[in-house]
Amino acid sequence: MNRTRAVIGMLIAIPVIWLFARSMGRDPRDLGPSPLAGRDAPGFRLAVFAPGQAALSRPVGDTVRLDDLKGQVVVLNFWASWCGPCKEEWGELQRAAAANPKIVFIGINTMDKFESARTFLDGHPSAYVQVLDERGAMMASYTNIPHGVMPTTMILDKRGKIAAWRAGPLKQAQLQRGINSVLATA
Repeated sequence: MNRTRAVIGMLIAIPVIWLFARSMGRDPRDLGPSPLAGRDAPGFRLAVFAPGQAALSRPVGDTVRLDDLKGQVVVLNFWASWCGPCKEEWGELQRAAAANPKIVFIGINTMDKFESARTFLDGHPSAYVQVLDERGAMMASYTNIPHGVMPTTMILDKRGKIAAWRAGPLKQAQLQRGINSVLATA
């Protein structure tokens, strides 16, 4: 009986110790590898509803297709106007986009109403293109994102593969470290 308890205790303790040791030295707030790392990001085709500014702009009504962006590092940010943490990170993402003009940033407004998203953007201009995923279908296609967890930010490598992701608000420095990591492996 005691031997059985000891074996069961070890079977539980070893994976826990391994996970703890593996995370030592990492900042849990940074972007981490995705559970789908190395897999193709699900394709999408979504209409632009806010063009963004300067070099990162696209005309309203244009269609953004993920397949057209292969060969470039892409940052996807899933957000909603009703999401408090999304509002918290908004300025950080705008600064990151401005600091990385060669990186494609796409804001994906999801599970939100067009009017609410448009009103939010009227008061918070975006440095990069915004597309609409009103029903959340595109977000759901990224199976490693628990439905409705926002904001969620993903970095796709130049091959269109998921390289890093984070659920929750980011600071510009955290996103920059993630971008630098993806660029270093390109």
